[in-house]
Amino acid sequence: MRGHDDSGPISNCEKDNNDCNFRCLLSFRALSGDLTLKIHLMNLGKSAYISPIIKNEILQKYAALLTLIQKEILLKINQANFLTILADETYDIIIYLIEQMSLCVRYINDGCIREIQN
Repeated sequence: MRGHDDSGPISNCEKDNNDCNFRCLLSFRALSGDLTLKIHLMNLGKSAYISPIIKNEILQKYAALLTLIQKEILLKINQANFLTILADETYDIIIYLIEQMSLCVRYINDGCIREIQN
């Protein structure tokens, strides 16, 4: 979300530019025809909502929301009568020296099978 250069106008995110992924995604959307976003980015002022401070606030709120979701899921799993954990490991498609592991938790809640995957 953060890059080496988080200031100034949103650029086209060329190779020699060190814009962050967030700014590059905004630029991509604007260049792909999102006129409302393009107009907003052209009229950058104090209320642009893309400053490093705002991005940190978004990350903090995301982390808080993630914690709430995890607590709710764990509560439902703890109430379940049946639980299954599945794990599978494979090599990364692009970099073959890196292994990736997938986890899946299945449980029954209110008579329905629920599944959580990462």
